[in-house]
Amino acid sequence: MHGKRTARKLVLGLAALMVTACASGTAGAGGSGGLRVRVTNDLVPPASITVWITNEMGSRRRLGTIAPDAQQEFSYSPVSQSMEHRLVAEAMDGREITSDAFVPAGIAAVIWGPRSPVLRLESSRQSQ
Repeated sequence: MHGKRTARKLVLGLAALMVTACASGTAGAGGSGGLRVRVTNDLVPPASITVWITNEMGSRRRLGTIAPDAQQEFSYSPVSQSMEHRLVAEAMDGREITSDAFVPAGIAAVIWGPRSPVLRLESSRQSQ
């Protein structure tokens, strides 16, 4: 029985990973549709960062790279609106900063600066 549960979890995990890979496409600056993710690189001392978005299933997607003291907006289409997500900034000097968790349901935009784990969320109603 334990072997069947493990196999089932593995199959479900792989299916979720495949769906994430197929549905995510490429990250573009701005763009319509999906969740808007705006990141301001406010690290001190300044360093370029690569921004990732992760979900509770462990899937990870690269959104892009941002120069020091710059801002970039990305578009992300979550596989599940009810799944917990986090933003991760990897600095070129080795620092890794993770945001607080958020659930995309009802959210139009996520705004973050990696100097703090706190996110600002704009609801779908605010952006209409």
